[in-house]
Amino acid sequence: DLATAVSLYGGPFLDGFFVSDAPEFERWVDGERTRLADRYALAMEALAEEAGRRRDARAAADWWGRLAAHDPYNARVALRRMQALEAAGDRAGAIQHARLHAALLRQDVEAEPDP
Repeated sequence: DLATAVSLYGGPFLDGFFVSDAPEFERWVDGERTRLADRYALAMEALAEEAGRRRDARAAADWWGRLAAHDPYNARVALRRMQALEAAGDRAGAIQHARLHAALLRQDVEAEPDP
């Protein structure tokens, strides 16, 4: 149940937890943190795709939005959110998300968005 799994994700694994002089433990934590974050993202993408197949553009836009919050620099995710918003009849929301994505890229990584 992907929706339940997504709802249970509480953020980065053991965020803020530190054990001194335990490099193997830290490597394991980093690996688990990455693995869980990746599975969280994959679950949200699957839910967005599923909503799109059901022609529930509003739900798809919401899932893509949650994924965009998790991975804000991902141009593919930003584009899919914009497409879902447009399909839901929210063209202004799609344009607003494009502007937000572009501003975030310029401000945080000094890059221009993909055309």
